[in-house]
Amino acid sequence: MKNKRWSKKDIDYLIKNYPKTHIDVMMEELSMDKTRIQKKASRMKIKVVKSNTKDCCKCKKTYPKTLEYFFQKEEKQKTKNGIKTYYGLRHICKNCYADNTRIKKQQKRCEELNCDIGDYQKLWRNIKYNAQKKYPETIGLSKNKRRSVIRKMNNGYAYTTYTKYKKDCSLTISLARRKYDYYDKTKLVDNKLGCRVGIINLTDGYIAMTLGFKVKDVPKEIIETKRLYLQLKREIGETNLTTTTTKTK
Repeated sequence: MKNKRWSKKDIDYLIKNYPKTHIDVMMEELSMDKTRIQKKASRMKIKVVKSNTKDCCKCKKTYPKTLEYFFQKEEKQKTKNGIKTYYGLRHICKNCYADNTRIKKQQKRCEELNCDIGDYQKLWRNIKYNAQKKYPETIGLSKNKRRSVIRKMNNGYAYTTYTKYKKDCSLTISLARRKYDYYDKTKLVDNKLGCRVGIINLTDGYIAMTLGFKVKDVPKEIIETKRLYLQLKREIGETNLTTTTTKTK
C-alpha cells in the first residue's frame, strides 16, 4: 500500500469522490493509507463538502441539520489558552429523544408502583381518576391548566373560577416586580403629604425633581443625603406634634 504510486485513474477518482464519500470506502478502492489520501487531497487543495443533512442513529432517517429536528449539545475541551466550548447536534432526532424520555418516565413510575409495563396503564388511570375526585372543581380544565391550579391548591389556594385564578396570578407577579409599594395609610407622616407614592416613599425621581434635575444627572450620594435630610425633617415634625398634644392635655 505504501509503495503504490498515484495513477491518473486514482487521481480522477479522488477528485470526484473525496468531497462526498467516506475515507474508509476510498481506502478499500484505492488500497492506500488514510494519511496518504489526506495529504494528496491537501496538496491538490480538494476540500470536503459539508452536507446539510444528518442521519438519525435510532430511526435512521435523514433530516436537515437544523435545531428544528435535532437538539444542541456542548462539548468542553482543555487547551493551552484555557477551556473552549464547541457546539454541535445530538446523534438522535427530537422524535426519538421524546420516545426515550417517555420510556424512562414509564420505567420510573413502574418502579414506584411495583408493577409491570402491562399493568402500568390501568394503575395510572386509577390514580388520575382519584385525583379528579379530590379536586372536582378542575375537571373541565385542560391538562396544563389543571396541573398549575392543583399545585397552588396543594399549598392552600382557594380555587373558585379560572378567571379569578388568572387575576390572582397576575397580581402576585406584579407585586414581585414592583420597586415601590403603593399608597398605605400606615406609611403617612402628615396629612399634608397626600397619597403620592414618591412623596411617601421618597423615591429617587421625587428627590431629583425637588432639586430641579433628572435622576441621570444627579449622583447617588447627593440623592441619599437629600433623602436623609427629608427623613430627619419628618421625624422632627412628628416629635413636635407629640409635644404639642401632651401640653394641651
